[in-house]
Amino acid sequence: LWECSADGYRLPTEAEWEYAARAGTTTAYSFGNDPTQLPAHAWFNANSKHELSPVGRLDPNPWRLFDMHGLVYEWTWRLSDNLVTQATVDPSKPTLPVSDRVLRGGSFVDMPKFLRSAYRERAEPSSRKAYYGLRCVRGAHPQP
Repeated sequence: LWECSADGYRLPTEAEWEYAARAGTTTAYSFGNDPTQLPAHAWFNANSKHELSPVGRLDPNPWRLFDMHGLVYEWTWRLSDNLVTQATVDPSKPTLPVSDRVLRGGSFVDMPKFLRSAYRERAEPSSRKAYYGLRCVRGAHPQP
């Protein structure tokens, strides 16, 4: 369980991740709505050669955060709590397990629609993929 008053490193909440990714914007991507601009900002299926790239090689978002779109999906603290059930799409599929966590940002193997600031994915925390990663955040020091 996350202790909100702690000041150590942790995964970002889903809201914190999206706030940082959007960097004050309301568009599909932090640089606007035009996916043809993605190659300057994100590693994805059209420019990655399906290989992992070093962090910080492309343009950052307006708050100077690199690779918020593409490169790797980033784990968030949020449990999926059935954010979308497969039964909604296909009644023969089971609902999502509650143990799944939300991932954000898209990856180097994805198409542009999966790199939008609002896109959400989910996986079990034990899942290991070359395109899963994390971004640590640190809580503010508790006020006396």
